[in-house]
Amino acid sequence: MKHYPYYPERSVLSLEGLWDFSFIGEDLEIDNLSERQIHYDDFMDVPMAFDATPAYAGKQGLAAYRKFITLAEGRKHYLKVAGMGMQNRFYIDQEEIGLCRLPYTGMTIPIPEKFNGEVELVVLSDNRLDINKTPLFDKRTDFYSYGGFFRGIDLHSTGPLALDRVQIKTENITKPQISARIFFQEEVQNTEIEKICFKVCIREYNSSGKRGHTLLEIENPNFSSQTNMEFSFVLPDARIWTLDDPALYELIVRVDDGKHSDTVIERFGIRIVGTDKGQITLNGQPVKLLGYNRHESHPQFGPALPYSQLVQDLQILKDLNCNFIRGSHYPQDQRFLDLCDESGFLFFEESFSWQHNDRHFSRPDFMEDMELQHRLMVRNSYNHPSVIMWGFLNEGDSHKESSRQAYESCFRAIREEDRTRLITYATNHPLDDLYLELCDVISINTYPGWYEMDDEDPAEEVTRPLDRINQEINLLIEHKNSSNHKNKPLILSEIGAGAIYGWRDSLRSHWTEGYQEDYLETVCTRICEDDALAGVALWQFCDGRTYQSGRAVKRPRAFNNKGTCDEYRRPKIAYTAVQRIFGAYRERSCLGTEF
Repeated sequence: MKHYPYYPERSVLSLEGLWDFSFIGEDLEIDNLSERQIHYDDFMDVPMAFDATPAYAGKQGLAAYRKFITLAEGRKHYLKVAGMGMQNRFYIDQEEIGLCRLPYTGMTIPIPEKFNGEVELVVLSDNRLDINKTPLFDKRTDFYSYGGFFRGIDLHSTGPLALDRVQIKTENITKPQISARIFFQEEVQNTEIEKICFKVCIREYNSSGKRGHTLLEIENPNFSSQTNMEFSFVLPDARIWTLDDPALYELIVRVDDGKHSDTVIERFGIRIVGTDKGQITLNGQPVKLLGYNRHESHPQFGPALPYSQLVQDLQILKDLNCNFIRGSHYPQDQRFLDLCDESGFLFFEESFSWQHNDRHFSRPDFMEDMELQHRLMVRNSYNHPSVIMWGFLNEGDSHKESSRQAYESCFRAIREEDRTRLITYATNHPLDDLYLELCDVISINTYPGWYEMDDEDPAEEVTRPLDRINQEINLLIEHKNSSNHKNKPLILSEIGAGAIYGWRDSLRSHWTEGYQEDYLETVCTRICEDDALAGVALWQFCDGRTYQSGRAVKRPRAFNNKGTCDEYRRPKIAYTAVQRIFGAYRERSCLGTEF
C-alpha cells in the first residue's frame, strides 16, 4: 500500500502478491470449519476480489487465503488492512486474532506478542449476503457484494514506542496557523511521555520524490496537555491549497526515548471549508461543485482497482472539466484520495450505506458497526485537503421519526472526530425529510424524467420527460427557500439517466445514448446557470456491476448503466456535452480551474 502516512524507521512488509487460496463454498460456516477441511489447491493475487476472477466469477461463499510470514521476537506486529469485503476473520497458527466486517474500511489488527518466528497467516473471507455476518450490507444494496481483498495489506513491525497518526488541522489561512495532534499505536502513560524527545519537521511536498524545502523545525513542542498531545505552529511562507494550486506539505514527527524511536510522515494541505449564503466556500471564496459519483468498480478487477486505473479515472474526470467527486457509497481508497490531493479535486467521502431503514437501525450490531466505520473513515482520511464533506446513510429513512436516534448518533460520532469539515447525507425524501436541520449541506438524490415515468397517471396531461428535470429542481429550491434551511447550500448528490453503450437511434428514447445526452445537457446547463444550486454529482462516472439476483431485471446487463462512460471507461455521447458545459462555466468564472 503506497499511500500516506509513511513510517520510514520501522519494518513495513507488503503482503501483496500471491497467496495460497481455496474456495470452500457455500455449505460451510466459519464457526463449523476445521483446518483439515481447507485444501489450498489454487493461488490468488492480493489485492483482488476473488469473485471478480474468471475461475470464481459470481461465486458466493467462504474462501480461504494463506501466507507464511516471519514475526521477529521482541517486536510488536500489526496488520494494516486497507479494505476488504464482506466478512473476514484473521488467524495466526489457527488462533483467531481479528475480525473485519466493515466493507471497504481500513483498519489495524494487532498480532498478539506470543507469536514469533515463522507463522501461518490465514484469512477466511465470506461474501455471502447475510445481515448477521455483515450488518451493513443488505441484499437490496444496489452494487455488487464482492469478497476478499479490495486493497492492500501490510505487516508493520515496531518497538514498544510506536506512532500511529498525526492529525493536522488548519486553524487560520491568513498566517497560516496549523495545529497537529499526535496519536500513538498504543496508549502511552504520562510518565513515559516525559522521557520522550519529540522532533517535528515541516517541509514542502515534492512530487519528484526529492526532499522538499524545510519550512520549520520544532524540538519538543509545547503540548496543550499530557493527555492531549496537540501543538500549534505558524508557516508564514506556506502556500494555500487551492484547486489551481494544490500545494502540499509533509509533517514529519520523530519520537525517541533513548532506547527506541519511531517516525511518521503525514501529508497535508492548508485550506478551510465553509458555507456562506447558500454557497460552499473554499478558503472563504464560493466554489461550485461540478462532478460525478464514482464507484470503485471494473469488470476485470471488481473494486480492487490497480493504481494505473486510479490515475486514468482522474485523467478522465479532469478532461470532463470536473472539480468534484462523490465517493459512492463507502470509505475510499487512500491512494485515490492522495491523487485527489495532488490534482486539486474536492471530495465527498461517505460511510458504507444504501437505503438503510428501521430493520437495520433496530439492530445493536448495525449501530455499533456504523459508528465504528464513521470514526475509522474520518481518522483514515483526516489529513486529505481534498476531502471537504463527510456523509452517511445514503437514501436512508430520514423521513421517519423512528430514525431519529440513528441519524443523531451518526452526526454525533463524526462531529466528535472532526469539526473542520461539512457534514451531510444524501436524501431521496427531500420534501418530507426530518433531519436536514442537522446538515451543513443539503444533498438530494433525484431522478426526474427517469424512474417516476412508470407511475404517471394516464388521466393527467403528459409531460415531456426532460421538462420534468427543471420542474423538479424548481420544486426543490422552492421547498428549501420556504423552510429553515434557506441559507444552506443545496447540491444534487445524484441525478442521471441510463444509457446502454452503443445503443443509438433516431427516437432518442430511454436507454439510448441520445436520451442520456439530452438529459445531462439539461441538468448541467441548469446547474451552471443557477446560483441557487451549489453543485452536482452526476450519477454516475462509469457503469458498475450490480445485483446478481432477479432484481437485475430492472438493471439491463446486471449493471447500473447510468455512467457517462461504460464499465471500461469508453465514453458515451453525453461525455462531450458534460465536458462542453462544465468547460464553458470554467471559462466564464475567470478563475482558472478554481470554480
